[in-house]
Amino acid sequence: MPKIFISYRRDDSRKDAGRIYDRLVEAFGKPNVFKDVDSIPMGRDFRGVLREAVAQCDVQLVIIGKSWLNITDDRGSRRLDNPGDFVRIEVESALQRDGCLVVPVLVDGASMPRADDLPPELRELAFKNAVIVRDDPDFHNDVTRIIHSLGGGPARRPEPMVAPFDAHEPVPDAVEPDTAVAGDLQVLFPNAVTYSVSRQNRTLHIGRVELKNTSRKAVPAGWRIKLVLLRPVDFRVTLTDTIILSAFAPGSIIPIGPYTVDLPNDITSSKDIWHVELYVISSERHENLLFRSAGFLFS
Repeated sequence: MPKIFISYRRDDSRKDAGRIYDRLVEAFGKPNVFKDVDSIPMGRDFRGVLREAVAQCDVQLVIIGKSWLNITDDRGSRRLDNPGDFVRIEVESALQRDGCLVVPVLVDGASMPRADDLPPELRELAFKNAVIVRDDPDFHNDVTRIIHSLGGGPARRPEPMVAPFDAHEPVPDAVEPDTAVAGDLQVLFPNAVTYSVSRQNRTLHIGRVELKNTSRKAVPAGWRIKLVLLRPVDFRVTLTDTIILSAFAPGSIIPIGPYTVDLPNDITSSKDIWHVELYVISSERHENLLFRSAGFLFS
């Protein structure tokens, strides 16, 4: 059972961190999930206490909201630039450990920080595979994917104040869908995605990933898989848009890729950080982001 450390800023993502913590505790048990160093003994160096806490964990989830990067202290200085900042110590300590998996978790519509925007000690974070946790109604599906990726078993939603119900059962007075929904698809082995770029041939190679239908219902034929190449803020282009011709049953797995695609002529800088995103499109109005790669450079 992995030991998980949740790093977050109270002024940035307290609500989301709390909800994610509750789901992880349900899946892995409270002794295996750490969210706060509640009390630092009098006279102890808090930097050492934080490093000791991080050293006990196998996984660190770095919860990043819209203010995480640029939030300031009472003097107007950016907190991340302070070597004594709690969050900086937590993330820096985890990045220095070979045995700790560091996973950025983007909440509240936040974007992944660029390496150049981070202190030198934290720049490795920009190249870590990020996961996205959206607001309701997608929150539970997104967190369930994190739980599965960390080796947790099937997880249900926390029990509400009213009579509990299974997350896969219909809410009372609701109509249960006849087919699986896009949020039921799980990306398997996203860390195995590789990128191979030839500037002379201007092509991008994307290795194979797999999609698993975690629903108890079939995925119908006709859904589409879309791959998007983006440079945060100013550039975005669809690489491929593939139709899934046949339905696949509950629990079954379908391969996606590998793909080799031509690069747009707009890509000229070797210093920019790029990402690939994978979407499933179940209808003209429903497009779900399933996976966002770690940042990479075109060499």
